[in-house]
Amino acid sequence: MKQDSRKRIPKAGEVLSELIDSLGLRPALSRHNVVRLWPRIVDPVVLRHVQAEKVEGSTLYLVADSSVWMNEMSAIKPILLEKVNDCLKANTPPITDIRFRQHSRTRPAEQDSHRPQPALAEEDRRIIRTILEPVADESLKRVLKRILEKDRRLRAQRQGSEVADE
Repeated sequence: MKQDSRKRIPKAGEVLSELIDSLGLRPALSRHNVVRLWPRIVDPVVLRHVQAEKVEGSTLYLVADSSVWMNEMSAIKPILLEKVNDCLKANTPPITDIRFRQHSRTRPAEQDSHRPQPALAEEDRRIIRTILEPVADESLKRVLKRILEKDRRLRAQRQGSEVADE
């Protein structure tokens, strides 16, 4: 019988895993994996209002959609830290702090669709047409048109509230 003289070629995943270990990146990757695992760490109700944004060093950054949720998460910070650290691989230095910031998400279009949109002034429509004229891609043009229309409406709304404040 002839022996197979070919060497086993390592799989890309094995090579990558060895490289990660040799560079000492395994703990950092485990920490950053927390962002991906966030939906499994928290309750679905929390997940609708608070997202894991990033990990820098030993700090996890969370984004809440309101100050109420920021305060709620601050109140249970020790519990969150425990849950997050339970997800880390063995021998990974723990996440030691959680920082919060608020970022209100735009409501989905279906929620706003029942609200009548104020009509744009003819001047605003003319400006939008002029801006969009060189855009050839129709789907891009539609998206940009919605953005520009929303911008013009917000500007008009702000100007209206400034006049009312005077």
